[in-house]
Amino acid sequence: MTIDQKHNDYITLTLKGFFGVILPFTNKIRIPYSAINQVLTDTVKIDKTRTIKFIGVSMGNRNIGIFYVVGKGKVFYAFYRKNRCITLKLKNNFKYKEVIVEVEDKERVAQDITRHLQKNNLI
Repeated sequence: MTIDQKHNDYITLTLKGFFGVILPFTNKIRIPYSAINQVLTDTVKIDKTRTIKFIGVSMGNRNIGIFYVVGKGKVFYAFYRKNRCITLKLKNNFKYKEVIVEVEDKERVAQDITRHLQKNNLI
């Protein structure tokens, strides 16, 4: 997963490797900064009893695709290691309630996104 923060109005998430092969139709997601409510780095916890897979793979620790979580709404997952993820909690007007993706340096990525949101008075 790569995260491109070069544009001032949105983040582009690009699925690479295994993730990109599984979801070739959704290999890029563009999220406007204005749609982000919160950025978290907590270890991901999935309640399998409340999660329904729409499109994707949920096998072992691999969770890639679009899911519906009862009581939350539609979420996008792209991760293998739960402790290397950032969670973007999104506003109601965006198509997902959360986007949870694995990144190389979750603390740095989360700080970069949060810094951009604060600088532009979006949170």
